[in-house]
Amino acid sequence: MSSSSSPAATGSSGSLDARGERSDAVLAAVPADGPECSAAAAVEGGVVWANARGLANVTSGTPLTTATRFDIASVSKQFTATAVLLLSFDGPLALTDPLSKHVSGLPG
Repeated sequence: MSSSSSPAATGSSGSLDARGERSDAVLAAVPADGPECSAAAAVEGGVVWANARGLANVTSGTPLTTATRFDIASVSKQFTATAVLLLSFDGPLALTDPLSKHVSGLPG
């Protein structure tokens, strides 16, 4: 995916194109014939850079792409819990809030 530049997406770290090139260079260190690495960056809710390297399936030799789906299983639970705790410390939510308060369409 190529990156596009917008005024909100540039800053002291350089243009999106320059940051994308640096990110591509870091990802290039991942062996192309080994387990995968996929990364993306977003600005204001839109993906501005994405790339993948390595194999989605080492046994079959299937290459990884930015469209590869990952089975993350229980890996994300600790990140979700940490995010919820940080939000509760900062005040946007309380640990006693019903989920329906923050996710529309759910029953109370």
